[in-house]
Formats: sequence, C-alpha cells, structure tokens
Amino acid sequence: MPIEVVTLDSLADAGDVDSAATGLLWLGKGFDDDALLAASTFLARRVPIVLVFVRGRMTETSPFLRELKEHGYEHAVDLRRPSLDEPLAEWPRLLQRVDDLPAITPCKKVTDMLIF
Repeated sequence: MPIEVVTLDSLADAGDVDSAATGLLWLGKGFDDDALLAASTFLARRVPIVLVFVRGRMTETSPFLRELKEHGYEHAVDLRRPSLDEPLAEWPRLLQRVDDLPAITPCKKVTDMLIF
C-alpha cells in the first residue's frame, strides 16, 4: 500500500495547516532530522517542539541543531523530569540551553524533550 509522504512546509503552503495557529509540534518516535528541516515555516515562528530525544544521537554538527539555533530556539526541558517526587525548588535547574543538547544526559536513554 503506497503511503504519501508530505512535509510540514508543504502542508502549510497548501493551506492545510496554519503555522500561525500552531502552538506545538510533537514529533514522535522514529522522526528524523529531515522531518524538522522541512518545517521551516514553523521554525521561523519558533513553534515549540516536543521530540523523542535519544542520548548521543545529536552532535554539535547536527543540521537539526544548527537550524534550532538559527531560528532562535534557546531552551530545552526533559519532560520526564522533573517528576512529582522532586521538590518544586529543584525544577528550575532542569532548564537546559539548546546549545548544550549534544552534551545533555537524560536520566533515561530515550526521553521526550520540549524545545522552545
């Protein structure tokens, strides 16, 4: 069965998705960097992104990381932390810089990361 592959930019260009009304991009397991690189309409608006973050997958030379920085994304938060077991006073330290994503060591090998 053939599957049509489209980009987020092509959906926006066709008027099927309004990037101005989009509040969050959630990229599930199995996305690749090309999927986000083909979302420049959304990146230009700095739409927050949740993605599956795999420890060691992102490098300092990653095109994806370069695009995030070029579009002004600054912060990242591991969504599996904090947990409700951690004191509220410790939560602010969990905010990471996008520049530091290649060095981030999440508590698990795979986690969900909010980037904004």
